[in-house]
Amino acid sequence: VLVDGVHFSDRTTSAYAVGWRSAAANLSDLAAMGANPVGITIGLSLPGEVPVAWVEELYRGLQDCLTKYSTTIVGGDICRSPVISIAITAFGQVLPERVIRRDRASVGDAIVVTGIHGASRAGLELLLNPELGKNLTVSEREELISAHQRPQPRLDVLKYLPEIEVAGMDSSDGLADAIVQICRCSGVGAHIKPSSIPLLP
Repeated sequence: VLVDGVHFSDRTTSAYAVGWRSAAANLSDLAAMGANPVGITIGLSLPGEVPVAWVEELYRGLQDCLTKYSTTIVGGDICRSPVISIAITAFGQVLPERVIRRDRASVGDAIVVTGIHGASRAGLELLLNPELGKNLTVSEREELISAHQRPQPRLDVLKYLPEIEVAGMDSSDGLADAIVQICRCSGVGAHIKPSSIPLLP
């Protein structure tokens, strides 16, 4: 569920970006379990004064993200609400023995991340505080803002996983949180070298 004023706002996110981020967040959750997407349903709640053009842009963002990953909208609902919210259910498929779970980590496993941590948060900070990042080039600034507004689900990684047994989860709530949850579920600990965490320069 993405809620106006909690997960997005008109200060930082266009209707198109809200749509893209809504789809991407759910596709990322499928990827984190090793599943390829099949389709999504959308429960859309809107105040009556929301312009039709805003809704059309929302769906354009949803559709552009979904099309990139060969996924379709298969149903949903709409209702009046005092606040905009987008509730998505995503359907995916994966062989039972290939499901990525949090309880499969073992002593001696390596911790691997599939992307750059902190880029989305940095993009949000630039949008909220335009005076920040004076030392960034235009392209660096755009890269960070794009990481926040148009995140890329890591479905591309799935093709590398069938050969290995892996524990894992989506780390969009933070790398530390993800590692703690995997360790708790698996009954193991972890050693992190901060210098080894991939960050944008």
